[in-house]
Amino acid sequence: MSATAPPSRTDQPWWTASIVGMAGFIVVLMLVMIDGGNTVDTTVAADVTHHRDALLSTLATAVTALGSPPVALAIGACAAALLVVKRRFDSAALLLAGLALTAGLVYLVKIAIARPRPSIGPATNWDFSFPSGHTTDGTVTWVLVAVLLTVGAPAVARRAAVAGALVLGLLIGVSRVYLGAHWVTDVLAGWALAAALISATLGLRRPAREWLGRPILQRSPAAPSIAPGRRDQPEIGSADHAPTAVPEPTEPS
Repeated sequence: MSATAPPSRTDQPWWTASIVGMAGFIVVLMLVMIDGGNTVDTTVAADVTHHRDALLSTLATAVTALGSPPVALAIGACAAALLVVKRRFDSAALLLAGLALTAGLVYLVKIAIARPRPSIGPATNWDFSFPSGHTTDGTVTWVLVAVLLTVGAPAVARRAAVAGALVLGLLIGVSRVYLGAHWVTDVLAGWALAAALISATLGLRRPAREWLGRPILQRSPAAPSIAPGRRDQPEIGSADHAPTAVPEPTEPS
């Protein structure tokens, strides 16, 4: 029986980052619960409204669409399908699990906090404000897709893809505040929660690879077949098959 491999030290930074991200989320949540975030949120909202521009609003609308649930779902599904084609079933399962966990957790927190949205935002927003779903879902989706799809790619391309995904996540959050769809604390909480969920998902890559990356059925070595009626017979010419010496008869004295 082979011994179980010890936990890899390469997983520890991911779990540390996940804890730090969740701690940041809790800090922002406490700020919202105690003060309502009014001091920071109203100041930023008033400043953004004063400097809002038609061209920037158009650009912000285009950027914010990249974090919308339909786009995030489409990107995640296409990336998972590509991973399955590459027979990287562990990465595909990990990606879908991370996206599903993110969407479910954001929905539950929204219902639990039930924070109203800014009155200056679009009238089409029907759900609650905290945390920003576009920011959380979009950041998690684009970063996980960039990390998992570029495994095995050159280091320069891999870093560029991950950096681009991180910048896009930041821009999605900024666009939500600029358009008046969220308070700034909603976006800060979304970034912190996204960091926690991305890190936790990537920290599970090694267990997922061990459980889902192996063949479903392991073939055992073929045992030598033995013909019926000839079980355990020694081969001709072997030591076990050597002829037994017959003693010569002795003459009577």
